[in-house]
Amino acid sequence: MAKIVVIEDNPVNADLMIRLLQSVGHEVFHVERGLDGAKAIRQNGADMALVDFDLSDIDGRNLIVLIKRRFPHVKIIAVTAHSCSVNKSLSYRLGCDEFIGKPFHVREFLDVVERHLSVTISSDV
Repeated sequence: MAKIVVIEDNPVNADLMIRLLQSVGHEVFHVERGLDGAKAIRQNGADMALVDFDLSDIDGRNLIVLIKRRFPHVKIIAVTAHSCSVNKSLSYRLGCDEFIGKPFHVREFLDVVERHLSVTISSDV
C-alpha cells in the first residue's frame, strides 16, 4: 500500500486518521510540526501528505506550497476545520489535490484518500 505522512498537531485528530489509514493497510508516519512533515516525506519516500492548516511552527498553507515545490509527485490533501469555500478554493490554488473539512465522515475520508492514491498508482504503471 501507500506511505502517508499525517501532519496534524491535534492528537485526537491524528490518532483517528492514523487508525483509519492503517486499517486499510497504509504505512503511516505522523508528525505534529509542519517542517518535520517535510523531513518525513523525504526520509520515508511518501506518496501522500495529509496537512492541517493550523500548525504550531508553520502555517499549513505555506507548508503545502513548500511540499508541492520540493516533492511534486506527492499527493496533498488538506484536512482542516477551516472548511469554508474560500479555504477550499485556496487549498486547490496552493496545489492540494483534495480538501477535507473537519469533522469528516470516515467513509468519505477513506474514499478520497484511495481515489487519489489510485491515480498515483495507475499513472506509475
